[in-house]
Amino acid sequence: MISDLEKMDLFIGGNWDPIEKIIRKEIATEIEERRKPFLEHCEDKSSDDYNFYLGVCNGMNFATLIARGKDDK
Repeated sequence: MISDLEKMDLFIGGNWDPIEKIIRKEIATEIEERRKPFLEHCEDKSSDDYNFYLGVCNGMNFATLIARGKDDK
């Protein structure tokens, strides 16, 4: 992980690309972590709330893909 001092050095130097990648990765990681509890609710297809939690998980998956950007795998 890059330190705050290194981030500031990149920011002052005008090199935005590494900062953007760092921020995108942190956002994607946070979304994935927050998605995990909802995945448990998607296992029981007979539940009344199954479609709701499936929609939440799918939306969070799309948000993760958007946060990663087109260049990241």
